[in-house]
This record gives sequence, C-alpha cells and structure tokens, in this order.
Amino acid sequence: MHWFQDPENIYDVDFTLSWGFIIFFTWYIDKSFWLGVIPVLFMAYGDGITGIIRNLKYNKRTKAWEGTAGMLVLCIIIGARMGLAGILAGIICSFVERVENVDDNVTVPAISLIILIGAYYCFPSFTIPLY
Repeated sequence: MHWFQDPENIYDVDFTLSWGFIIFFTWYIDKSFWLGVIPVLFMAYGDGITGIIRNLKYNKRTKAWEGTAGMLVLCIIIGARMGLAGILAGIICSFVERVENVDDNVTVPAISLIILIGAYYCFPSFTIPLY
C-alpha cells in the first residue's frame, strides 16, 4: 500500500492514538464535545492543507512557509468556534507544526488542548464562540 502509507512516515498511528485520547479525555470535561474536537480538527484539516499546498508547489515531502500559512488561515477559522482562545490555539499550533523532527500528530492536538483547557477553566469568556 505504498500509495497510502509512506514507509518512512508511520506517524498516522500517533494521530489516531492522540485523537482517541483527546476525545475520550475531554468528553468528561465538556459534553458539547468542542473542547476535544477543535484540537483534532487542527491536526486533521490543518496538516491536510499543508500537505496539499506542499504537493502542489514542491511535489515532495518538506516543511514550507506556504503550508504553514494555509494551516494558519484554516486553524483560525476552525478555532473561532472556541472564541479567542481557539484562535490563539490555532495560531500557536500552526507554528508548532513547523518544528522538524517532532511528531506534529501529537504536539499539535496536545498543545491546542492545553491552551483550550486553560482558557476553559481560567478565562471562560475567551471560549465564547465567534460563530
């Protein structure tokens, strides 16, 4: 299945595990499910758009500022569902995704979850949806 899984990149398993943990963990905190879904969407759609942009421009696997810009725009839109805290989480995670040699399938959802939980408990007015 070379068309599906790059043998040099087996981090898809990490994404699935982090997705499951985040949704399971946040289900007990916020029954509206947005607290857990937003970090997962950052990774799923944000990382997806970086791959699309990368393949269109470079046709190879590389980190590029154009992909980061695409992720930034998308994550700001997704994050607005959790208010200013979501937008902040989207901005930070877009730049965390650029870090080389670290699995962004874990760091992006984990860092955004930490930001959102902190805002949820310490600054709840920052989690009021903007749409």
